[in-house]
Amino acid sequence: MARWPRLAALVFTALDSCYTYSVNGWVVIIFGLFLVAIGGFLGFYGDHLNKRTENEGASRELNKKIGEVLDKITEAQRTASSSPTMHPSNTSEGEATRKEQAQQKLESIRQDFTGWATNFLRDRSAKKQQLNDLKTQAKNEELRISSKCRPIFQYTLDVLDGAITAYNKTAGAKFVAQLKTLPQNLYETEGSAFDAGTIQFAPDTIWRISVNIYRPPRDNSPPVLFITIPNPSPGRAADAFRIEVRSTVLSLITGGGGIAGIANVDAEIPIQSYEQPLQQALERLLESQITSLEQNN
Repeated sequence: MARWPRLAALVFTALDSCYTYSVNGWVVIIFGLFLVAIGGFLGFYGDHLNKRTENEGASRELNKKIGEVLDKITEAQRTASSSPTMHPSNTSEGEATRKEQAQQKLESIRQDFTGWATNFLRDRSAKKQQLNDLKTQAKNEELRISSKCRPIFQYTLDVLDGAITAYNKTAGAKFVAQLKTLPQNLYETEGSAFDAGTIQFAPDTIWRISVNIYRPPRDNSPPVLFITIPNPSPGRAADAFRIEVRSTVLSLITGGGGIAGIANVDAEIPIQSYEQPLQQALERLLESQITSLEQNN
């Protein structure tokens, strides 16, 4: 709404300028055309602009154009008011010429301002629609790719949660799994990763699980589920286990020389039958972690 105080200031400036020329007898022409230009714009386009008050770019564009119009009006006033010393007999003729020049310049300004406003709103509407279309396309792509990856990732979390619950009950352990339900659209998260939760085996042994996303959504760079696993050897970098969803296969990839490397679960699994092989791979990871803890105690 910052442009309306700006516009009011311009109108008052014009009024002040018009007072200077009131003695010349043609102020009504200047101010009348100025009001036609501004008033016509506001009357016809005001509704459209009010609907776009949130767009700061439009406000800047409008203020810039109004400033240009005021500069042109000032120039027209200066041209019309300035004249060389004339013989009294030429005064009326010179005054008429200045009025005509002022009328022509201000009419040109009005047409320019109205034409610009028409193009401005027409182009903004088209660009806004284009932007909305692109956003819709991107959202559809996000949902399409998420619908392929999310079931696999959620299954992974469910298997881990179920395995920890079952082990705690059977062995009397106190491992803590705090795993989240993934959103339907994996891309609806701030930043580049969704924090999917943790599994705590010991105070210094915590698996951290995340879903990393890559924008814009593309089939060749889909979301990836990461499990960061602390290395039991002091001073060694953590291991990583990740699940990548490809067009027809599920890639299980490990990195590091600790728990993940020992488990040896790297594999390419057909997506059509991923559940049992993925569950077995996750169970081997858990077995390696639990065995490592027992050996260190």
